[in-house]
Amino acid sequence: MKPHSAKPKAFTLIELLVVISIIAVLMAILMPALRRVRAQARAVICQSHLKQWGSIWSMYQNDFANVLPPGLPGVWVEPLRLYYGVAGEEIRTCPTATKSWEEGGLSWFTAWDIVHQDAPEESFRGSYGINNWCYNPTGATLWGHDTTLHWRRSDVKGNSRIPLFLDAYRWGGHPDDSDRAAPSIPILESDYQGRNGMNRFLLNRHHGFSNILFLDFSVRKTSLKSFWTLKWHREFDISGYGDPWPGWMTSLPQ
Repeated sequence: MKPHSAKPKAFTLIELLVVISIIAVLMAILMPALRRVRAQARAVICQSHLKQWGSIWSMYQNDFANVLPPGLPGVWVEPLRLYYGVAGEEIRTCPTATKSWEEGGLSWFTAWDIVHQDAPEESFRGSYGINNWCYNPTGATLWGHDTTLHWRRSDVKGNSRIPLFLDAYRWGGHPDDSDRAAPSIPILESDYQGRNGMNRFLLNRHHGFSNILFLDFSVRKTSLKSFWTLKWHREFDISGYGDPWPGWMTSLPQ
């Protein structure tokens, strides 16, 4: 006769609740760390994309004797198409901003589209944009801005402090030292319209920082609060913001 085997002891309800509670506590501890790691990874990828754009801009400049694109027609998209075309759409967007407004992209985390109705293959999506002062226009104004303030070449003195290409809500903008940060977190497309060019770049995608490709083709992580100390155009006052920061910016790093 076989010996009677003991019936395995089951977990009690209290034991199960204790295990579940421990798992919940561990998840609560780990999730913020995982989110930080994920955000850091996206920031690193964003910097990598901009370093590739640095190579693209450098190739263009080598072919055009350091003279910047004219701005019209085709803004920067068409002049650089020969150089970026093989890279694919991946490097055209910051990994934090890949969706358009229509697809659910919100606030700072929104990509823009250039749509060609007659030639869909020429359509273009991105979430980086050019400092519009980095063009070599042929007329006296470009989109209503005085072209004597433009940087027409990349080999100018102090080019390491001149933003060229960076996180952006539109494919370009004309920041001025008189521009002020939006009073609240922008959530509507209309918040980015108008003549305030700085707000097209003042995007909190990287916890108070933006990744910027400068006119010397270097890439640096740059705090949003320091935007008013960069030389966006020839007469830009780099003394700083000068006013109290709006609420959403007060706790951001300098």
